[in-house]
Amino acid sequence: MPVHSDCLSLSYKNPKELNNIIDKDLPGQPKFKHEQIIITGKAFDVFYRDIIECIKVLYSDPDFADFLVFAPEHHYADEDQTMQLFHDMHTSQWWWDTQKVLDQWHPGATIIPIIILSDQTQTAGIDGLVMSSGDGIQCHCHPLFMCFAGDYPEQLLATGVKAMECLKCDIPTEELRSNTAPFKICNLHTVLDALARIDDGDLVFVQACCDTGIKPVIHPYWEDLPYTNIFQLYQGLIKHLLGWLAQACASHLSGTEHSQICQFILDIINIQLPGNLASSHLLKVVCGLLDFLYLAQYLCHSSKTLLLLDRAHALFHNNKEIFVDLGIQNNFNLLKLHSGRHYSTMIQTFGMTDNHNMEYTEQLHIDLAKDAYHAINHKDEFMLMTNWLEWKEKIAHHEQFIKWCLDGDYAPHCLRPPDLHFDYTQQLMRHPSIKAIPIQKLITNYGATYF
Repeated sequence: MPVHSDCLSLSYKNPKELNNIIDKDLPGQPKFKHEQIIITGKAFDVFYRDIIECIKVLYSDPDFADFLVFAPEHHYADEDQTMQLFHDMHTSQWWWDTQKVLDQWHPGATIIPIIILSDQTQTAGIDGLVMSSGDGIQCHCHPLFMCFAGDYPEQLLATGVKAMECLKCDIPTEELRSNTAPFKICNLHTVLDALARIDDGDLVFVQACCDTGIKPVIHPYWEDLPYTNIFQLYQGLIKHLLGWLAQACASHLSGTEHSQICQFILDIINIQLPGNLASSHLLKVVCGLLDFLYLAQYLCHSSKTLLLLDRAHALFHNNKEIFVDLGIQNNFNLLKLHSGRHYSTMIQTFGMTDNHNMEYTEQLHIDLAKDAYHAINHKDEFMLMTNWLEWKEKIAHHEQFIKWCLDGDYAPHCLRPPDLHFDYTQQLMRHPSIKAIPIQKLITNYGATYF
């Protein structure tokens, strides 16, 4: 090793010296902190990073400098500004409304929206802090808890809402199946007022929480965070649909992914149903749900596409009784089914659904947990995993710096708002079940309105 080190003019001669250089000389991300907490007499080791320090690192990254947005915007598809567009977070109504409130305290303040996935945190709400972006410009920034995204069980733990109840509204459980039953969006201020009754005695506190529709949770982490919103859109309704169709069509649906199955699902519906029931209702219920799912994936929505989203959801509801007639499903009081009524409002409030995609955290779980665990000897694993992650990030950061030095100056990125073009390639069946269908029949019989 020393001979090769001299020939290559390396700054280290053995792995130990290399590790020392990585530890002491290379800049990196915020270090992990280690604390031990005691719960019911049992000790738990907790490894974490300071969220504010992490935000500062991301905000000051030169690679992100050209992509940062510092103020909310309203985008329109027409010159008369009648068709509003919703895509990235800065086009959402939440950022616009929050900016107005914050400007009353600090005019021109910069909001940094934070999406929390499943952890307690503190953010720098009203007071804010000065932060430098990757181009060296300093702003008075306010990292604000924008929303919480997670699976339904995690949402229940975070919000204190009872199981089988909607997290967004007060609709009764027995009315979840309805697409027309009235409801009121949960009022966060009412919830906070109930939580504040904890000092009035146990019975008063429990009754206040019960009247509000939440469990008596003592000081949830989001209680003192301004502008918070506990948010989630349920996924997985397609799994129910596939199970119902498998019974209706007496066939086995196979595919590695639900998205793959959706490519040919319409092909198996054009069959004779039991009892001479018309397959048109079955076709419409599937088209309604598929249209809803594909529309929900748009990276840019307008007032028109949100209307189409609601119509697709209504088409599913108007024809779902076909599963009752077939004796397959009698109970449609499903939270996943009801959540479709909130999609349009949530897209306007927080932007496109991709802004809160849980796939990001699933991938990070692989990068930050599984890969780190497989790279160590599994002794004192948490300490070794955090050290391994810090080394990996330092090396990646140093590699990025070398690349920047070699590339030199580069042309700045020009932000261009997305349009309503949705680039999604759908793979068609090689051998269709029906051939030579007139275009008019595609519209009337199969609902291909925009064919």
